[in-house]
Amino acid sequence: MEPPVFLGVDLGTSSVKVLALTLEPVPRVAGRGRATYAIQSPQPGWAEQDPKAWWRALRRALHQALSGGISQRVAAIGLSGQMHGVVLVDQAGALLYPAVIWADGRGASLLSAFRRKVPPPLWPRLGSPPAPGLAALTLLWFRRHRPELLRKAAWALTPKDWLRLALTGEAGTEPSDASATLLFSVPERVWDLEVIDRLGLEPTLLPPLQRSDGLAGSLTSAAARYLGLPPGLPVIAGAADQAAAALGNGILREGQAQLMLGSGGQALSVRERPESDPTLKTHLFCHCLPGRWYRLGAVLNVGLAWSWLAQALGTTLEGFSRLARKAQAGAQGVVFYPYLLGERTPYMNPNLNAGWRSLRAYHTRAHLARAGLEGIAFSLREAVEALDLTEGTPLRLAGGGIRDSFWLQILADVLGRPLFPGLDPDASAWGAALLAALGVGCVEVWALEKLAIPSGPPVYPSDQAGFYGAFYREVWRAFWSPHP
Repeated sequence: MEPPVFLGVDLGTSSVKVLALTLEPVPRVAGRGRATYAIQSPQPGWAEQDPKAWWRALRRALHQALSGGISQRVAAIGLSGQMHGVVLVDQAGALLYPAVIWADGRGASLLSAFRRKVPPPLWPRLGSPPAPGLAALTLLWFRRHRPELLRKAAWALTPKDWLRLALTGEAGTEPSDASATLLFSVPERVWDLEVIDRLGLEPTLLPPLQRSDGLAGSLTSAAARYLGLPPGLPVIAGAADQAAAALGNGILREGQAQLMLGSGGQALSVRERPESDPTLKTHLFCHCLPGRWYRLGAVLNVGLAWSWLAQALGTTLEGFSRLARKAQAGAQGVVFYPYLLGERTPYMNPNLNAGWRSLRAYHTRAHLARAGLEGIAFSLREAVEALDLTEGTPLRLAGGGIRDSFWLQILADVLGRPLFPGLDPDASAWGAALLAALGVGCVEVWALEKLAIPSGPPVYPSDQAGFYGAFYREVWRAFWSPHP
């Protein structure tokens, strides 16, 4: 008898990934699919997506993943998705406005209003200081500029929770996504009604909570027909992409650490107690397993900066890496600061700008490309340092950015520590599939670490690590005004 298949769906910023995973006798990918969609920017600094485009992309990705004729073996569906965004829907589930995603900056104008209404002494229980792109700031923007939409809205959903609504017809969320909204008591794992009231928001907008491995509903007949799946499949609540990736990589115990390389970059470390960062440089969010949390250093400009650099230099993503290889480490003194969207960790400043520095007539496109990759790596170093990891802590890698070996070597040299890429880059989808299996009782929590993605060959710092360490201290930090 063929083993059951568990679908992990990861709704990312640039694409949806679907992983069809079997677990017997060992985890094996039975199918894989991916489909892309665009980010719209109707005004400078805005970032929106069409949830209907997510839905169409899911259909394409599922068709790829299930092309081996395994659809009848699917036992459950688990979900993962990009964090912080807001999708407003009415009582019938109809969209009221495009999804406002994490990269959106319109909430910057309301930071002062948030601070007045929710003063800093309350921030530790919210897990984060305020930042544009987080749901609370986006909802404040709707309240000020489009109040009629909030009056019509039945639910304000995160992206993956909108997808769950489309699959099941049931609105809901779970702690790992809710904890990244600034509307949630992270230590208690409940909606923070005091903060919601202070912001003048209706608590009924926020969907009911359940466990990440809880049964969220069943696949409706209409969704099943559209997606080519059997109706009635169990759909598990799922998790935010960072928590799901941590589960997929087996990052479950105190002090274990992960670095995600996607459109943004995220360095996280697991905590068994909900202790917020007293410096407010990092976030505290809920893990997808009960009794666990994680500290997160969030970098906004990784894959997004790579794409911008490639376009600015007139090349492709792959061509950009080849171009950077033509210049030596340090790019002959050129420095690139990648803050195209401002930055979170460690500055929490949406007004930082990007740019090259120390350009001379003899510099070439190759120097600009090399400086671009190094600048992204230096910003990730700032996030990793903000976590205060103990010396020797292994750093597991996840995300699409782990595919380029040249980039990983630069990153290992800049961080000055060995990196352990997973053998499968789709850790969030893998974690979502494990939540599906956990939710229907096919695995136990104690077995999850053994079902994680195996680690590939480590990438060790080379003899360039000393050079990059000095460059970081004496050049990168010296030139940029936010650095102390």
